[in-house]
Amino acid sequence: MPQGTDKSNNPARQKKCFLFMFFVVCLSLAARLSAQTLTVNTDQLDYSINLSPTLSFLEDKPHKLSWKEIDSGIYDADFKNNTAKFFAGENRRSGYWFRLQLQLDAQDSKDETTAVLFFHSMAASLYQLKIRTTENNVVNTPFITGNLQPFDSRDIDSLHFAFTINLAKGHPTEILGYVDNSANGVPARLPIFLISEKSFSQLNNTTNFFLVAFYAVMAALFLYNASLFVILKHRVYFSYISFLLFAVMTCAGQDGSIARWVFPDAADFNVRLQMMNGILAPIAYTSFVFHALSSSVRHRAMQRLYHLMQMVGDVIF
Repeated sequence: MPQGTDKSNNPARQKKCFLFMFFVVCLSLAARLSAQTLTVNTDQLDYSINLSPTLSFLEDKPHKLSWKEIDSGIYDADFKNNTAKFFAGENRRSGYWFRLQLQLDAQDSKDETTAVLFFHSMAASLYQLKIRTTENNVVNTPFITGNLQPFDSRDIDSLHFAFTINLAKGHPTEILGYVDNSANGVPARLPIFLISEKSFSQLNNTTNFFLVAFYAVMAALFLYNASLFVILKHRVYFSYISFLLFAVMTCAGQDGSIARWVFPDAADFNVRLQMMNGILAPIAYTSFVFHALSSSVRHRAMQRLYHLMQMVGDVIF
């Protein structure tokens, strides 16, 4: 009676298994290498470098992936290269992992340097942001920050989400991060830049200067119209100063001024306050326009026409 063939010792089967494993390993390595290493020199860092075109990303729909799972390499093949000027997540309910690699140019005059990685606050609404760097094969402790975290969770005291990183020759610095905006339903955007510490300090000072100038003008308008309301007792001035107040509070919530100067440890309250101001500002604006038209237009038919135009404008706004 012929004996059965031992499939475990079948050379053809072993060859197929070996080829399959080899293909999987090559695919994983290709995925890792697809994240291009951006080489920079210290002269380039005098101006901000847009890093978005060099990052790769992974959509995390269930919001369950961890650092350990990402580090294991299981999901390396699922990372996609960003092709847009600035990354924006297509699914507003998903979280996104992203990574990129940076290193100092071999021809640079310095062997290593310190730079600032930052997300521009005027273009980014990041409710949850996690950043971790790996420098010289040393994995650093992740930063957990974002609009839902206290202001002192930021690595650098700035309205921008900014982090200090080290760049060296021959040793790529890997940046791994996670962003989740599902709490507010706004698509995650990553306007991510690299700049020198000196240039970032200048950028920070310029941003603060324009913010102070803006709020100074708004404060002057508020005080002037508040004085007119006290003197004339006309509702149109009360509506206008209400609109100014809620509009300024909305802007202060968006640019992070409230979180920085008013309620630095009340992140949840800041988010609710921003949402409330976003609702009250259009209401106050509608009231102001209504009273302004009622007081300036005497003909009833023209009043109705202007009120109709106002309602259409409010809907579009």
